[in-house]
Amino acid sequence: MKSNYLLSVDLTSAKKFRKEQISEIIASLELNEDFLEFCTLFSKNLEINFSGYVELYIEDQPFDVDILPEVEKLVKVVDSLILGGWSNDSKIEWVNEIPDETYVWFKDDNEWSSVIKDHERGFIGEEEDWNSDSDDYSEYGMSFDEDY
Repeated sequence: MKSNYLLSVDLTSAKKFRKEQISEIIASLELNEDFLEFCTLFSKNLEINFSGYVELYIEDQPFDVDILPEVEKLVKVVDSLILGGWSNDSKIEWVNEIPDETYVWFKDDNEWSSVIKDHERGFIGEEEDWNSDSDDYSEYGMSFDEDY
């Protein structure tokens, strides 16, 4: 059975770490009782990149139930999960396939911001049928004139 909920995470630490510290970071995550499910998942996907920053990358982790409220709570404390927090351009996505919405939290100027994307024209990644013979794109909020 296909999951209707997906979590994607792309986080990079704001501070550098030594390779020897990764086990300490993982142990610290696994002791977090408030966000145990997330922290266990995070600890399995942590690594130190070539520059010495901790990276956490998870793509389309399926969930069988909607845990959007838990993800929202996680975003509020995610910086406290690692010493120094996460850098700008870090992001977390929660995809709800029905209704088709994507919730995105991204770090910008040391604060987490969020947007909600509504995908009315099909599922994410789905090929869309465009009528190339038609100049009427009004249903998509666009129109084209031949008189430029």
